[in-house]
Amino acid sequence: MHRTQNATQVAPEFANHTVIAHAVVDTPEARAFVAALPSVREALQRWQHVVAPHSRHALSAVHELAWARALGLGVVDLADGAIPMAALMSAQPHEPQAWVSLCHWDVAVDTARLIPVELLQISEQEIEQIRRQLADLAQNDGWAMLQAHPTQAATWAIKCDSFRGLTVASWSRVADAGFDGGVDSWLGELVGQSLRQLRRLQNEFQMLMYTDLASEARIAAGLLPINSFWLHGAGAVRELPDGFDRAGRNVALSMRLTDAALRGDWAQWRATWVELDAALIAQLRRGELKSLTLCGPSGYLALGEASIGVKSRFLRLIGRWSPDSLIGML
Repeated sequence: MHRTQNATQVAPEFANHTVIAHAVVDTPEARAFVAALPSVREALQRWQHVVAPHSRHALSAVHELAWARALGLGVVDLADGAIPMAALMSAQPHEPQAWVSLCHWDVAVDTARLIPVELLQISEQEIEQIRRQLADLAQNDGWAMLQAHPTQAATWAIKCDSFRGLTVASWSRVADAGFDGGVDSWLGELVGQSLRQLRRLQNEFQMLMYTDLASEARIAAGLLPINSFWLHGAGAVRELPDGFDRAGRNVALSMRLTDAALRGDWAQWRATWVELDAALIAQLRRGELKSLTLCGPSGYLALGEASIGVKSRFLRLIGRWSPDSLIGML
């Protein structure tokens, strides 16, 4: 898959404060598995526990909210569907940006389901060719395509003034294989000119791909073509906190579990967790890990010392809670 090195990505993967996306998934077996992990049990024994609930129908993903709060963003930059993830990962956080991800829309009579490129058996060369086609098409709408996403395939940052204040659903919401609502369920919050512009550009891109020779060749070979895109993580940071950790040295976001979780590949998800667990245990015992945030479908669990920032809308848990009880809240 296409990648470029981004000096301002959310790296390294582990830091003093590590946020893990899709650390918990919504099955009893998976919850029991996470609750039994050595790193989770040791962190629970050492640190205070804070649970922050999050609606399953929210536009922003749980890990986006957890990471933005850990970075110290204020309320003005934490509105649902408007957390400026692309700007946060860039060297110009005050510039309006968004991520654009190539994908396939499987269109039925009454809905459309999004299929990410990881499931399409597509080469880096094909992706790069389509990236150039999209960049040329969107240039008239003021889109300027920037660097590649540090971890997500076929995804790039784009800059455009119209992204300032734009509300849109997270990629993790629309690409979730376990969600039955379809793409249209996540477009409802886009209104007015923003919706019209985005849908028009999506329609133009779909027509371009429909007549593309490479798409025809894929269909003839029994493969799904790329025929659409999803815009997410839009906006600009309005209130940058003092000492903002742009390079992710003190607050890291780990996305290693995300791909398997969105595809529903639970064997891969468990195997990746075992690798993460070993790294976290080593960090804990060397004293390098100061706090850990585990994100699930319904909220996140922040583990750390008193400085982790308890607020009144969070559920601060005093005393002994079993790992199963805590993970069950997520």
